[in-house]
Amino acid sequence: MNDQENDQAVEPVETNEPSASSEPSASYADEAALWSRLARLLPSREDAAEFQDCWEIGEQEAGLQFVLLPRLLAQGVAIGETTRAELAVLAGEWGMWDALGAEIARCPGDPAQDGSLRLVEFEYVADGGEPLTTEVRGPDAGLVLVPWIACTHCGQVLARAHRREEWGDLSYLPESYVVFDPDGGTAPGVFAQDSVWGALHALRTTCPGLGGPPDLPDSSVLANPSGPSSSSDPSSSSDASDTSGRWDF
Repeated sequence: MNDQENDQAVEPVETNEPSASSEPSASYADEAALWSRLARLLPSREDAAEFQDCWEIGEQEAGLQFVLLPRLLAQGVAIGETTRAELAVLAGEWGMWDALGAEIARCPGDPAQDGSLRLVEFEYVADGGEPLTTEVRGPDAGLVLVPWIACTHCGQVLARAHRREEWGDLSYLPESYVVFDPDGGTAPGVFAQDSVWGALHALRTTCPGLGGPPDLPDSSVLANPSGPSSSSDPSSSSDASDTSGRWDF
């Protein structure tokens, strides 16, 4: 994965606030329910059954890459923006985002469906067409944040934190996930590599519901000074989350 980052950086800071964490209900059963909902998007009963079978036999990667996305695109099935974001997270959960992200972005949209979440990685790009990123300073130097999904009500963003490889590219899989407010109104929450569903839950549940769809800033989106701090939802505690601290943007 190549990227072009802006010239501003973020630095980790220590905090005594409760750490961001995974939502207990973001479980295997909930992921299975999402899988079944995605299967119902396919007009053909046979296609839907084939996709559902991929879940049952543990072939999730094949189901996404060879059944769901090719047939959604071939048949021009329109999806809601929140569904697109959930599909992106599902692909990330199974290590398929890098391979399938562009196809997920190409699926036709349906403005009549829920659009409370929006896939933004391909919307806000630096010169050369690469996603906007920013480097992390301090003990976590070498990590690069890539904005991924935004809440269209409050503008908070879920980003992936990737390691910078020796050859200059970003790691295939993210090291962690970060939920942050581009305006610095709340403290960012850091989530472990295996807690992508917890990060998505935090993006949803910490939305203050103020205003309409945001205009995300330019390349300084990740570098605004930190505003007043607020802790993450303590009801969503889990051992899966990263408790090493928060980042100050």
